[in-house]
Amino acid sequence: AQNSLDFDGTDDRVDCGTDTSVMIKNKTITIEAWIYPTAWKTNVYEGNIINKENNTNNNGYFLRCGASGKLNFGFGDNTSTWKELTSATAVLTLNTWQHVAATYDGVKSRLYVNGVCTDSVSVSSVIQYSNTVNLTIGDHSGAYVRRYQGRIDEVRIWNVARSTVRLL
Repeated sequence: AQNSLDFDGTDDRVDCGTDTSVMIKNKTITIEAWIYPTAWKTNVYEGNIINKENNTNNNGYFLRCGASGKLNFGFGDNTSTWKELTSATAVLTLNTWQHVAATYDGVKSRLYVNGVCTDSVSVSSVIQYSNTVNLTIGDHSGAYVRRYQGRIDEVRIWNVARSTVRLL
């Protein structure tokens, strides 16, 4: 109780492997975590919270933050374009615990902060996964250096789109 992982933004990451439980391949997903960011990277894609992203085939999924407090979620469907949603404004705060989540229900991608939907976009696609890319917490799952700085706790990945009442 009362513990979290502390990432220095330089060389920390948790490699969670390729267990079948994190190989989401369908039209629904929820990824969530409690975060306490202590600094922002310049670009939103540089602060990976949860990452199972295969850039070779554009498949997998990610939740990340940066760019002065923006939140970003995306997934790949083996096409040339990632299905991404970035918050329109800074929705996160430094040095504060906040719950972040992203969902995709086969129709819309949504971002949540502390159980409140901050942004959404219509999407029609199917999430594809790579069984060769590890799920990573706090960094990119491949060759890119995109490290989160701060604390992360209670990471959860669901193969369903949870509703606002079920988040947190």
